Amino acid sequence: MQMLLINWLLIGVLHTSADQVGIAHAIIGVPGFFIMLWGGARADRVDARALMIRTYALAALPPLVLAAIHAGGALSYWAVTLTALALSTAIAYAGPAHAAILNRVSGSRVQEGVTATMALGFLVQLLGLGLAGQLDRIGVETVLFAQCLALLVGCLMIRRLQSFAPHPSHVHDSVLASLLEGFQVVMRDRLLVSLMSLNLASMLFNFGTFTIVFPFIMTQTYGGDAAFLGWMLVLFFFGGMMSNFIMLAFMPLAQPGRLFLGMQLTRALIFVLFWIQPPLWVLVLATFLWGLNMGVTMTTARAIVQECSQAAYRARTLAVFNALSIGAQPFGALLLGWVISVFGPLDAMLPGMLVSAAIGVIGIAATPIWSYRSSEAS
Repeated sequence: MQMLLINWLLIGVLHTSADQVGIAHAIIGVPGFFIMLWGGARADRVDARALMIRTYALAALPPLVLAAIHAGGALSYWAVTLTALALSTAIAYAGPAHAAILNRVSGSRVQEGVTATMALGFLVQLLGLGLAGQLDRIGVETVLFAQCLALLVGCLMIRRLQSFAPHPSHVHDSVLASLLEGFQVVMRDRLLVSLMSLNLASMLFNFGTFTIVFPFIMTQTYGGDAAFLGWMLVLFFFGGMMSNFIMLAFMPLAQPGRLFLGMQLTRALIFVLFWIQPPLWVLVLATFLWGLNMGVTMTTARAIVQECSQAAYRARTLAVFNALSIGAQPFGALLLGWVISVFGPLDAMLPGMLVSAAIGVIGIAATPIWSYRSSEAS
């Protein structure tokens, strides 16, 4: 809901240029890199459940503020950007706690836990996008109130979980010491370093392409309105949901790294379909295939990290992984926003196309990702 809402308010309502949209996404996303690392250090030292409840309750406030601004006729570039920044900061802070709790709830079935969570997450995104796609008809305030309500319902659901005490050896560590220790743990593991580095490149150009290039292609190249953009996003996330439900039937996966790298290579081919400005039915097919692809890559990468992370350092390890992923997105949006303004939306698909192919080749030839075997499948 947030992705469609912010993009449509900036592009469709305020008619913001591509480079300015890229700057807005950078402002919204860059602080999340540091906030997520801080959240990871905190989540290993406190009750992660309590941290999530407090943070989600605060996250419900920015949509209400933006709704009041819009109702008062004062909607502006900075109003949209700063309220989105507040919400993204809260979600980034709670992210590591969520991931750490997931491992404890899943027990020895980490792959299934991650995949089921991703699948249901995609399903909820479909519902949110379906609602947000009607904002021209039902009003911006209605969508923002629904977003606020969703976050408050999340608080109530989290309260149903049991408390999760922190690991006793890290309760008295300083936040800075915890962060440094988490980085050291990651840097000592060649598999984690390789996976996080390649995922960083993937999020920089591939998710950046989805964040900013995709909306401009839908609205400018194909002349779509908010409903058209919303339904295309629904189609994308439906593909992501389907890929996760399909993977659940084959879990545990013995070598998830091979799926991760294989999807990078096939994504380059999918981007070619967008680049040639195909007829509408091919565009629809390519969007669905991209969603399938992204669902597999996001789930396999996260599952490998959660399987390989040590229990005492899990929140910080996942914080590094998530921070790099989130930190890459705004820089990708900033760069690709400039590419759009200079070369146009279609040619902005080229960087992601080339980087996807490079990630697949490098990952197979020079990293342990291809040969990684899951302990769940043994």
